[in-house]
Amino acid sequence: MSTSIKSAEIHKLQLSLKWSWAGPAGGIVCMIALFVMGLVTQTPGMTVMAASLAAALVGMWAAINASLRRKIAEARQK
Repeated sequence: MSTSIKSAEIHKLQLSLKWSWAGPAGGIVCMIALFVMGLVTQTPGMTVMAASLAAALVGMWAAINASLRRKIAEARQK
């Protein structure tokens, strides 16, 4: 693999890593709002659902972050 292609691939992965928080963060903010709405309206199902989905979003972000870091490390070793 040529140096320019390798450099471009690493840059693309680093850019993806830089912005990988945006999607899950937006979802977590929505789940916080839904959680608060559940508390205000005294709807336990809504609070449970919001907390569960927020936890799933955090897990998804962690998995994406780990995967991108691994791919960057592999690309640098090539």
